[in-house]
Amino acid sequence: MRTGFHHVRSGPRLRFTANGVMAWLALCSLCRNVHSEPSKLLPEVGYNYSQIETPRINATGEAQRALSNSLSALFINPANMMATRVYHVGAFAQIWPEARRQSYGAAAVDSIVSRWGLAGGIGGSWNRQDPDGLKRQWTDLRFALALELSDLFLVGLGGRYLSLGQDGFSGPLPPSLASGGLKDKRIINGFSLDTGATFRPLKQLSVALVGNNITNPDNGLQPASLGGGVGVALDILSLEADMVGDFTTWSKTTLRAMAG
Repeated sequence: MRTGFHHVRSGPRLRFTANGVMAWLALCSLCRNVHSEPSKLLPEVGYNYSQIETPRINATGEAQRALSNSLSALFINPANMMATRVYHVGAFAQIWPEARRQSYGAAAVDSIVSRWGLAGGIGGSWNRQDPDGLKRQWTDLRFALALELSDLFLVGLGGRYLSLGQDGFSGPLPPSLASGGLKDKRIINGFSLDTGATFRPLKQLSVALVGNNITNPDNGLQPASLGGGVGVALDILSLEADMVGDFTTWSKTTLRAMAG
């Protein structure tokens, strides 16, 4: 009886295990790579006009041309690396769900080692945009120098290296040599220059002028632009408004305004 009892109970256990294995195999046969809908944002907007944003730049809506410093200055106005005396090393990450874009990077800025009013910085980021649509990936490397000409005037020059590829396509037609001829190739692989100047007539007031991609690579992935900003820095509050003219991204020169 005891042997028979155990035999009767072992049957359902074996059947249950077999059913579980079959269910698991069936589930595995249905599992595929998960995909989502391509981004509905304009690619130019999702790409963010080739701007790399630190948390400070992002928090102020990119209005940091006049009041940026340290790591943020490296990416938006190289002159302002001399705005404060620091040695900073940092990392940052940004995820933009609507654009299906991710950015991960790190940077270092030093403005205290040099005795000649000189600051230097280097940084880089890896970026991915719209993996179910454009399938765009790029690496953005930055390096810059800043010089304090006087207590009132700062200038800076930065270089950027961009390596970008795009394996996706858009439009009603399927992929072809005409619509996807650059698949698996680097669309952009080269250098450009940024420059900036900041004037501080008062301790609390800063006025800046910044040129991006001033070598004019003549493509929308490295848009040439000229921007300016006015910022007021108080003890516990700073206010800034910027304006940027974009000469490349669209079919005509466009303006973007921002404040933070």
